Amino acid sequence: LGCTTSGDFTVGVPDAITYEIDITNASCFGNNDGSVDITLSGGTPPYTIIGDTTGLASGNYSVTVEDESGNTECLLIIDFTITEPDPLAVTIDVTDPTCNGFDNGSAVLTITGGTEPYDINGTLENLSAGIDSLTITDAQGCVLDTTFQVGEPDLLEITNIDITNVTCNGESDGFVDITLNGGTPPYQFLDPTSGLAAGTYTINMIDAQECAINTEVIIQEPDSLEISAIDVTDATCFGEAGEDGAVLLTIIGGNPPYTILDDTTNLAAGDYTISVQDSLGCTT
Repeated sequence: LGCTTSGDFTVGVPDAITYEIDITNASCFGNNDGSVDITLSGGTPPYTIIGDTTGLASGNYSVTVEDESGNTECLLIIDFTITEPDPLAVTIDVTDPTCNGFDNGSAVLTITGGTEPYDINGTLENLSAGIDSLTITDAQGCVLDTTFQVGEPDLLEITNIDITNVTCNGESDGFVDITLNGGTPPYQFLDPTSGLAAGTYTINMIDAQECAINTEVIIQEPDSLEISAIDVTDATCFGEAGEDGAVLLTIIGGNPPYTILDDTTNLAAGDYTISVQDSLGCTT
């Protein structure tokens, strides 16, 4: 009988699988909180993503997308990269307090890495000697805890005082030699230390940072050099035969022993002036 008929039909094919990807990088250096959000279209939903899309550290990744058909020819491979910020780091430039025991030190930070802006929790001004700590937090919540050392000069102190008193009563040649240690050399003396008459003096000194110290010194002087008594023995005879006069002096004050600069024996009758010198050259 061989009767026949015919019909038309169309074999369809789904669109190719396409995607959009939204990458969230790791928040901090070394963290594994990166992720990827993939939006798929085409193919035959629903889709299966084979591979990790969360909890990702920095690195290169691939995931495979399979649609409902299960046809391996329809697989889509997506490559992506997770990045991370540079390590959060800090360089600290410390300025020590100017004087021992002061609290005027400071610190300047240079922060690198992480994600700006940074929040600093710690004290950077009015620092005294010791170990200070601070915490730096970046915009992603990454935290760096660190410490730094603040120093200070040694205590400014007087280690020796050498006083040279006035040589002769009423003169002004006394002086004082003061030895300093600690602080920040060089040192400056704000009051005279030489050409001093007898008396009490306050000597003020500062170091290169104007740290101050003072001391009181007493410059002494000898008692006035005096001939307190003169005992004269007259010549026994007139003329050359009588050159047997003498004088005995009683000397006080000054700096013994004394030297009599003129003759005190074998004196003829007459008027004399006697000079006396002490051991430091003072005369009367």
